[in-house]
Amino acid sequence: MSIRPALKLSRGSLAASRLNQPTNVQGQVVHMKTFDCQFVSRRLVFLALLFTFRGECLGEYPLKPVPFNEVELTSDFWRPRLETQLKTAAIAYYRATGKKKLLDVAEKSARHINRVIFEGAPDYNEGRPILQAPGHQELELALVKLYRVTGNQLYLDMARRFLEIRGVPYVPEGEGVMAPTYAQQHAPVTDQKAAVGHAVRATYLYSAMADVGTLTGQSAYGKALDRIWENITNTRMHITGGLGAVHGIVGFGAQYELPNDGEICVTVDPPTPTRFRLLLRIPTWARQQFVPGALYRFVDMNTEAVRLAINGEDASLKLDKGFVSIEREWRSGDRVVLNLPMPVRVSECHPAVKANTNRVALTRGPFVLCAEGVDNGGATQRFFFDELPETSHAIIKTTAIESGSFIQAEVPAQAVTESGKPADKRLILTPYYAWNNRGITSMTVWFPRDQSLAVFDPHALPQESVFKEITASHTAEEDTVNAIGDGHVDKWSSGKKVLRWTSRGQAGKSQWVIGRLHDTKSIRSVVVFWMNRSQGDVKFPQEWSLEVEQNGKWRPFELYTTDKYDTRANQFNVVHPAAPTECDAIRIKMTPRNETAVGIIEVQVVFED
Repeated sequence: MSIRPALKLSRGSLAASRLNQPTNVQGQVVHMKTFDCQFVSRRLVFLALLFTFRGECLGEYPLKPVPFNEVELTSDFWRPRLETQLKTAAIAYYRATGKKKLLDVAEKSARHINRVIFEGAPDYNEGRPILQAPGHQELELALVKLYRVTGNQLYLDMARRFLEIRGVPYVPEGEGVMAPTYAQQHAPVTDQKAAVGHAVRATYLYSAMADVGTLTGQSAYGKALDRIWENITNTRMHITGGLGAVHGIVGFGAQYELPNDGEICVTVDPPTPTRFRLLLRIPTWARQQFVPGALYRFVDMNTEAVRLAINGEDASLKLDKGFVSIEREWRSGDRVVLNLPMPVRVSECHPAVKANTNRVALTRGPFVLCAEGVDNGGATQRFFFDELPETSHAIIKTTAIESGSFIQAEVPAQAVTESGKPADKRLILTPYYAWNNRGITSMTVWFPRDQSLAVFDPHALPQESVFKEITASHTAEEDTVNAIGDGHVDKWSSGKKVLRWTSRGQAGKSQWVIGRLHDTKSIRSVVVFWMNRSQGDVKFPQEWSLEVEQNGKWRPFELYTTDKYDTRANQFNVVHPAAPTECDAIRIKMTPRNETAVGIIEVQVVFED
């Protein structure tokens, strides 16, 4: 039987993303991948078989029913796959009808596979067991289902053996063999840490591992799946749930691998000339706004228009509810090309979002862009746009990292210098999905339109701070000791929304922080807002104390009789001196709890009038 799909989609792709949580200058990437033509073909074959069973066709799809026993499979590609599906079909048929005739055939097939692969059969491989895993991991899933229906332990054991043999004896030889990674045979399944190879085969494998691990109680499968899940969801999954960014193999590529063009090609291949309507989605980011709704809007002009061509000739765009509609008589080989422009664009937020007032964000096609300090010589908070950036001349380049690559854009901007004066600069922008892959550095999504909102060094002590200098025994790379004197306090001791100081990296070690005053003053009180993560690595100290310095000598800070060195959550902990105390600096000494670090969100010193 020969079945041709009505549509073949080329290996082009689309992506879409949205701005998210504007008050926290965050965004997320949405990636929408067009279907691979092979993927479409496979599913149409299975649909065709289903329709043949039912003796009907779906709508106007050009298929004619034929008796099932007249279907002849000759394809080297489809025959083994459909024979595997026999087991699943047999189980479904048995459950629906209670008839075991097809189920008996599936069991005979499974026992035959067991003899050939694991025991050795006289007619195969000179009687020696083949001891090889299948290229497609559907068999493991079918065997698990067969076990659940029949209760025969053999089928569960076979599924487990197919998993355990994977990655062990596989040594590709000769021409045309698949690479070990393509079919996840590069390492034992319990040792695998990242998703590789063919995306469909991989998800079959992971499903089988989950089934077998659940039924056998082998925790190693679950541990491996946890590692792979983290790898997929954090670095290889599009927000739409799509997997497999490498179109040539319909597989996983490097981490964060995404397409970066907006060309979509559709080839129509009906067996006879057929009239129907083809609908293609035109996302809002290719038109008048980045995402639907009133939250964001483009504020610059875009001269690049969406283009549509049919068989190489330009065609008009007729939009209906976000789709372009093409109705005509289609013939085999008709080719539709939709080009969605992806220039760098500028958006602003709804004025009700106060955190983004007088700020703009930049996007390229569906991608939210951000600036990282590693590309821009330091703090990205110093950049601003006194006029809307000229994005038509943006420079697009590819940046490689150890785990892959991504597209960056470079646009003109202004930046505050150390002297406080502005200077013309080039601002390098990274797709939001790819940031934080080149070390700990600053990041900005929303850029001010006013110089007064730009900050040369966001970690510097403000002029109004009671401290002229703050030092510490150790400061974690991702934190800053100046945070304890910047006047910014979080509502909660978790310290998620403000800068903080922590001793991460030196868990369990005693720490100190010294705050030097602008001049000698008499202290009325000292207050400390501690950081404490309920399920984290930063906890309240086991104990702490204060010392004061005067004329270069340190002495204990004598407490008022009713005071104590407290560690209450979500508030300032206040201590007073037992007598008037003049000093030039204070020192907080901390003893952490076992295997944890300590952290401070803010310290305030109140002086006598």
